Amino acid sequence: MVKKNEIIKPKKKTSVELFLEIDNSLKSGNYYFTDHGDRRSKTRKTVNDIEIIKILSGSDKWHEAVKDKYEKNRDDWNYHIRGKNTDGDQIRIVVSFDEDGMPIITVVNLDEEENE
Repeated sequence: MVKKNEIIKPKKKTSVELFLEIDNSLKSGNYYFTDHGDRRSKTRKTVNDIEIIKILSGSDKWHEAVKDKYEKNRDDWNYHIRGKNTDGDQIRIVVSFDEDGMPIITVVNLDEEENE
């Protein structure tokens, strides 16, 4: 029995399910940058919106499943995707899914942060 205030988490997607949903969102144009994701991508010297989409649509990305987490105010899990930009920097992109599509929550240039 579900308690009154108990939050029911949606089932976490497998890497295969996640990548299919990312591909579908990109092909249909059902993705958007959250305010935080937009600000973060603009502050990264070697990452822009085009590179973010290129990483998400590329075949050499990987799912950092151990970093995924569920936040109770979201409709789905936050999924962590890794890839490289054109400069070869390691980039982490956090996405989720909701009724409006695929929000791109944040972008981190791991190589840039390592050198700060």
